[in-house]
Amino acid sequence: MLYAKRLFLDIDGVLNCSSTGYSPLGVRDIDEDKLLLLREIIDATGAKIALISSWKDGWYSDPNKKAMQSETANYLDERFAKHGLKIFAKVPDSDYGGRGKSIQEYFDFLKSQGKIVTHFAILDDSVSDYAKMKLSDHLVKTSFYRGGLTKEKAEKVIAILKEQ
Repeated sequence: MLYAKRLFLDIDGVLNCSSTGYSPLGVRDIDEDKLLLLREIIDATGAKIALISSWKDGWYSDPNKKAMQSETANYLDERFAKHGLKIFAKVPDSDYGGRGKSIQEYFDFLKSQGKIVTHFAILDDSVSDYAKMKLSDHLVKTSFYRGGLTKEKAEKVIAILKEQ
């Protein structure tokens, strides 16, 4: 079984930025315009979203565990659902490394299950250890202080997911 496309998604600094207000939960909210750009990426590529953000804490992909999710995870699901978006998976944190190492371990786990990610992009406002893990070509770096996800950045993600 092949997993064709994955979008590894950070939230803070991507779907919000320094000018974003706070949600009713007291965390930085998610900007509507950035959700619309994310929808464009998913519509154009068919990629499935895998969370690499700290927002993944308390989030479950298993429908039987949704009742145990944190308020923040429920809020994230609700905001995404309003735009027809769905989070497919979360990438567990690596014991010894950054997000790049975690993504590589996620690939290794899928491979052990007979599944392969053939196309992927990373949307993050951090460079983490992506260069060390040889993932920089897949990274579209946003900026918390420069507006997070923009139309230009969304187009770069689409290009990465389509060119592989």
